[in-house]
Amino acid sequence: MHVHILGLVSLNGGDAAILIAQRRVLQRQWPGARVSVSDTHPEAAATYLPDIPFVPFLLPALAPGRRLPARARAVLHRARCARVKVAASLVGRGLSAPARAVLPSSVARPFQEMVRADVIAYTGGTTLTDNYNLADKVFDLDVARRLRKPLVFLPQSAGPFRKPENREGLRPVLAAADLVLLRDERSLQHVVEIGADPARCRVVPDVVFALARPELADAERVEGAGPPRLAVSVREWAHFRDKDKQRGMADYADSLRAAVTSAVRERGAEVTFVSTCQGRPEYVRDDSEFALRVAEGLPEDVREHVVVDRAAHHPEELIDVLAGFDAMLSTRLHGAISAVCTGVPTLTIAYEYKTTEVWGQLGLPEWTVDIDDVTPQVLSQRVLALLDDAPRVRKQVAAAVPAMAAGAEEVGALVAGVLQRRSA
Repeated sequence: MHVHILGLVSLNGGDAAILIAQRRVLQRQWPGARVSVSDTHPEAAATYLPDIPFVPFLLPALAPGRRLPARARAVLHRARCARVKVAASLVGRGLSAPARAVLPSSVARPFQEMVRADVIAYTGGTTLTDNYNLADKVFDLDVARRLRKPLVFLPQSAGPFRKPENREGLRPVLAAADLVLLRDERSLQHVVEIGADPARCRVVPDVVFALARPELADAERVEGAGPPRLAVSVREWAHFRDKDKQRGMADYADSLRAAVTSAVRERGAEVTFVSTCQGRPEYVRDDSEFALRVAEGLPEDVREHVVVDRAAHHPEELIDVLAGFDAMLSTRLHGAISAVCTGVPTLTIAYEYKTTEVWGQLGLPEWTVDIDDVTPQVLSQRVLALLDDAPRVRKQVAAAVPAMAAGAEEVGALVAGVLQRRSA
């Protein structure tokens, strides 16, 4: 069995956790299955995840050299893109020999990974949204559609799609998909609106719940044995509802400082900034840089109780790290999921609806705050409440996560069902 996964940015630690979990559920369904990946930075990703075969996205590999005039580059690029689509359509009709003659050599390797695959899957996560440029991802998906391979979308939040180019690009792909797995009902509505067949769609938990560590969640904790340990995950964000990025980020940073100050001064907490996206110089974002700026603005007496962890943690290593905390304040969704996978009570800062939806599924809607509603007073009060209520919340988490993990494990069987239907 060979599953090829499209759309990854594995230098993003959340995406890396999704990839590890996706591979786990697929290989539990098909032991020994080959899981290959199309990634934005395949060489760098391979240094962090060396046991996974990575190839580049197709579209960037088709770009002509800079020596040509801009107009000539544009014409040549369109011609190369058309050749790839023609080659995919030929393969889809069983005409592999003429396809090889048409295909540009620069994309031979990633194209062949798709051709050889038994299933092509688009990665879970939150990559199909108007907040991002989707051109590279839509192109790969269109090629997959033309190959006529079984095509599935793994559990994700998607949309809403207001940009015409995204609606037009995704409509035929979603209509052709054999299976579309969503993490929430809102995403289900968004994909159905632009052409997905509701009969082929299903809402399931985030696949990273498949990494749950019940032995850590069940471990006994001695309350009051020492100062409470609080983990904090932060990130840059540009898409505030009623503020520009500068004002929004300033208010967010002030609120984080107030919350950490309250935790240290009023509850004696020891605080560690740690996140999913850090320590990888090849990636455009490093959460620890922003964490340092937040920490540097703390009062001196508070700063003495704060550490900024800047290391790049493998997803399963991060789960081990987070297991040692008593509570977490997380802006990164997969930092939060990694924490609750070990039973750690977690307050989330929701910068997209995905976080609110997932925490609602866990039965913990009171432990999320919208990033646009964050103020120093609100965040301080919620963090103190979490620290005070941690034993009760820990029991809630321990009761909720197993069902989410079981739902995530079901993904492999759902993909297998696609092949069964195709062969019937």
